[in-house]
Amino acid sequence: QLILTGSVNDVGAYVRENVDKSYRAGIELHGQAHLTRSFQWDGSVTWSRNRIPEYRHHMDDYDQGGQRVTVYEDTDIAFSPSWIGSTGLTLEQGSWWARWQLEAVSRQYLDNTSTHSRSIDPYTVQHLSGGWRVQPERWVRAVSVQLQLNNLLNRHYVTNGYTFGWIAGGGEEHFNYFYPQAGRHASLKVSVEF
Repeated sequence: QLILTGSVNDVGAYVRENVDKSYRAGIELHGQAHLTRSFQWDGSVTWSRNRIPEYRHHMDDYDQGGQRVTVYEDTDIAFSPSWIGSTGLTLEQGSWWARWQLEAVSRQYLDNTSTHSRSIDPYTVQHLSGGWRVQPERWVRAVSVQLQLNNLLNRHYVTNGYTFGWIAGGGEEHFNYFYPQAGRHASLKVSVEF
């Protein structure tokens, strides 16, 4: 399996490597229910186990020269959360609709060592959206307006990043970099169909 190592190369691209043995196993569930004629619930959840039975981690050793190899057993594959979930409620009434959605992702590791200090914290975000659509009798087929409010509670969270490190001065040094996501933000979409 070709997997991300958590490092970037000299031009900023993610580094990948092959591992002899690894596996991904899990289950995904989806559900949907009409609570009333105009009120609907939907949700999905995924549980998975994403493992490398034996992983050889290489670090540049500036004290001794060359690289130091550390073997990790039964370790998590980088950027592979063990669970992901989402749920939402949608209300439709005549020509307008509104939707609330929640998304949650568990911890992800930036490399293949399952090291907590080199990981992305679990996060949960909520979104709110709504819209209105009419079909005039003349000139146009339909007019619709949609407002989307993302990250409703203005959470500070990251969804991606990378890490690298080396050995120097008698110890390991690691550097983590993260890609923060936008705080609360909105978008407005107006469509006219002819």
